[in-house]
Amino acid sequence: MRDAIRERTYSFWDIRMPLVVLVTLISYATEDLSLSDHNQFPSFLRTIPSNKNVLDGMVQLLLHFQWKWVGVLVPDDSFQQKFSLVIRKKLEDSGICIGLFQFLGVKLSNQVYLTYLTNMIKMSPSKVFIVLYSPGLVELLQNLVMENVTGITWIGLDWWPQSSLFVLEVKFHALLHGTLWFAMATKTLSGFKDFLYNIHPSKNANDIFAGMFWETVFGCLWPDLNGSHVLLMDETVFCNGEENLRNLNNNILRFFTDMPTLLMYSTYNAVWAVIHALQEMQACKNGAGPFINGSCAQFPNLHPWQFFHYVCKANFTTPANDNIFFDEDGFTPMAYNVFNFQNIKTGYVATSVVGIYDPRLPASKRMNIATKNIMWNNGYTQPPRSVCSESCLPGFRKSAQNGKPECCYDCVPCSEGEISNQSDSNICLVCLPEDWPNERRDKCVRRSTEFLAYSDILGAALTSVITICSVLTAVIFAVFVKFSGSVIVKANNRNISYLLLFALLICFLCSLIFIGYPDKHTCKFRQIVFGVAFVLSVSCVLAKTIMVVVAFNATKPNSNLQRWMVPQLPYAIVSLCTFAQFILCATWIICSPPFPEQNFKFQAGIIVFECNEGSVIAFWFMLGFMALLAGVCFIIAFLSRNLPDSFNEAKFIAFSMIVFVSVWLAFIPAYLSTKGKYTVAVEIFAILASSAGLLLCIYFPKCYIILLRPDMNTKEYIMGRGQRKM
Repeated sequence: MRDAIRERTYSFWDIRMPLVVLVTLISYATEDLSLSDHNQFPSFLRTIPSNKNVLDGMVQLLLHFQWKWVGVLVPDDSFQQKFSLVIRKKLEDSGICIGLFQFLGVKLSNQVYLTYLTNMIKMSPSKVFIVLYSPGLVELLQNLVMENVTGITWIGLDWWPQSSLFVLEVKFHALLHGTLWFAMATKTLSGFKDFLYNIHPSKNANDIFAGMFWETVFGCLWPDLNGSHVLLMDETVFCNGEENLRNLNNNILRFFTDMPTLLMYSTYNAVWAVIHALQEMQACKNGAGPFINGSCAQFPNLHPWQFFHYVCKANFTTPANDNIFFDEDGFTPMAYNVFNFQNIKTGYVATSVVGIYDPRLPASKRMNIATKNIMWNNGYTQPPRSVCSESCLPGFRKSAQNGKPECCYDCVPCSEGEISNQSDSNICLVCLPEDWPNERRDKCVRRSTEFLAYSDILGAALTSVITICSVLTAVIFAVFVKFSGSVIVKANNRNISYLLLFALLICFLCSLIFIGYPDKHTCKFRQIVFGVAFVLSVSCVLAKTIMVVVAFNATKPNSNLQRWMVPQLPYAIVSLCTFAQFILCATWIICSPPFPEQNFKFQAGIIVFECNEGSVIAFWFMLGFMALLAGVCFIIAFLSRNLPDSFNEAKFIAFSMIVFVSVWLAFIPAYLSTKGKYTVAVEIFAILASSAGLLLCIYFPKCYIILLRPDMNTKEYIMGRGQRKM
């Protein structure tokens, strides 16, 4: 039955031991974390906050002022060594690096070590030091005063900055000016000031603490203490008992009267916890009690475990208007005031509350700091900087320095295509494919687009050239149609000449498909139209060349070429070559057609809209077949250049093929070495140049004769039997 009572009443503490030995202990000062082990100390409570809370507040304070590089000085004793490990882990988990970590002995009697520690503090880049009190701290601060060390902000996690050891010693004031520390946010205790003012050693001769208090406040020697005290002042005059506390306004008295100390306040709360438990027990009514069958604790037969139940479940408000309860670890959660040690003038210091940390509030509202009310060391008006490396701006990322803590780093610009949009980024973010970093690389912006547009200067220039060449071709076509009955038109295979002019016109006009925004239709058909039109042109030239050779050689006796002198031969050549190219292009479209794509690699920050040829092999096969026809045509024309006539067309065809082949041989390296819209421009230029070469070399001499030298447009002249008139 007693076990059942235990589970119902004390499951909060997870007790696993007989309740008969349960004795309630309420501490008002002990901070040892091992006492929170409920298996060993199931009924141990304390009216002080947990050290975990003050560590959380310290981290919030450091992060608030962006102090990422701090020093830590802790006492060299078993308890503080354990606590120092907790501090180290808490700082590291919060991204704060420890630049200097040292233990302070009870007395730093070793002058070598004291000098070493002083120099380490002086040379440390850390401008913020977290310090836990140790008797050796006094010697260290004395040494720092002798070395005239300033500019350091000390962070206290306990009471030492407001201790009389430092408050009453003027020599420490400049060094400690600007110190920040956490202390429990105590409330005014009603009647305490009157109690303090009524203290007098003569009222109770056995109260040695009253005499010691008197000596400390007035700086005199109370004769009845028999030297069992320790004086904190240099003066050794005797107290006469006539001193008046109400007329005294020194630093230490103000600490007692203005704000009660942690020990006083936690003792006050501990007493009230006992009072509240006894009141609750006394007010219990049988049948409504917390124990089995609704029973209550019975006075005077009170069991310790019954009293503990009321204490651990306590949740009340003290006369000082503070809510008191115990958490799962047996601590009393309390708010902390953040104090600032302010050296107002020589011999006079003040402690100002500059912030509050309340762990009972939501995380975003726990820390509240009034930075403008803080006085900093060395006369600074702004919080000091305490970092190993300065903050990396947006557009940069942190790169760790070899062999140094993570707080020491270099700021490296984000790589091409990456950004960082906040300070101290560890990584850079990759922009989406359609975006690109701005100049500062802190934001992704939409890339600019590029393609060979009609509005571009290059596009407009090529369009003008295409238009001129197309009009010129149409004019020549019209001339040939108008003078279709003339000798020179008939002699040069009139129908094939018309077909060649039509093919050249298509070649010029197909260049327009290469200009403008590339969509799936233009990408699919522009190379096809170009390839078929050019093969049609070259096959026409080849047919004309073959017919010239056959015509001149068929007149020789016993020539085998006479049977090839049929009107269908040139049409058969043109049809066969063009059909072969058409089959090749149709296979290309069916198997792997060209398609539009966005090129992100051409230039930083630019999207190039271009056509992917789909099958590169098919593309080069198309050009290769065209080159094969051009090569055959050139060879035949070159071998026939010396045929005996006054107007040997084979010479003009040979020259036009030289231009054609030269252009396309130059096209290959130019096409492979350019990117973006310039690749398209190179291909258009090759189309225009080769087409214009055919047009000029083959048709301009004929137009010259037709329009300007009609006397040469005779059968006799063509056959070489006429006289040329000047």
